[in-house]
Amino acid sequence: MPEKYELNETQLGINVELLLPKKANYQGALYSALTDGFDKEKVHNYLHAPDRKPQIKDFLSSYVSITDESYDWYSNKIGKIFKGYSMYEVDGVFWDEEHKRTIEENTQVIRMIFIPPYKAIEGKLGLDGRNEKMLSVLHQVQLTDLNTFHDKEKETLEYILLNWVKIITFFVYGYVMFRIQESILKLEVKEEEIWVVSFPSVIINKSVIKADDLQDENVEEDTVETSDCGAAPSPSLREGL
Repeated sequence: MPEKYELNETQLGINVELLLPKKANYQGALYSALTDGFDKEKVHNYLHAPDRKPQIKDFLSSYVSITDESYDWYSNKIGKIFKGYSMYEVDGVFWDEEHKRTIEENTQVIRMIFIPPYKAIEGKLGLDGRNEKMLSVLHQVQLTDLNTFHDKEKETLEYILLNWVKIITFFVYGYVMFRIQESILKLEVKEEEIWVVSFPSVIINKSVIKADDLQDENVEEDTVETSDCGAAPSPSLREGL
């Protein structure tokens, strides 16, 4: 059965990176948080631990407006939105304003790339399988407020993609970032700052190996429950990444 590489259509996604100093006693927390992120049941149980849920809501409160209803909705929609990560290190130099000096530090970067569930959205909305419209919409929606949509607009591409962005926001800050800093706070020496940076319009081109007679199996499964995307409560996550 002959095989070949096939260049897929351009996709647009969101690249999120978490930055913190490279230290040995952070590695266990990083590994646990990221590997458990693949398991939606573990993520759900973490987010809904009775003693932790109020802390996460309080942490998010300075960034988003969130109620118990919207917290539960977004945490239940995370699903399999997280598909993988990569790590790399950079040599960082920072200015210490208090002591008027430079500080050199090895910085660890955790990169997470999120890609919309193109196939699921195309099937739900009856799109023609081409991504141009979805790409242009994703450029626009990320600073939009969900509350500006009327009921009749909640089956639109704009609303579905915006909800997808908000679910990522909840996952990155409410789960990944909070869980890592929760572990760091238990250490004797605390980290003053942990950064998250995002690149909201990263372009992805995949060259995928496949047999000549096989159908395309590159279908995003369970990334977003598009049938429920119109059910987001209000108020909800009002900021983008």
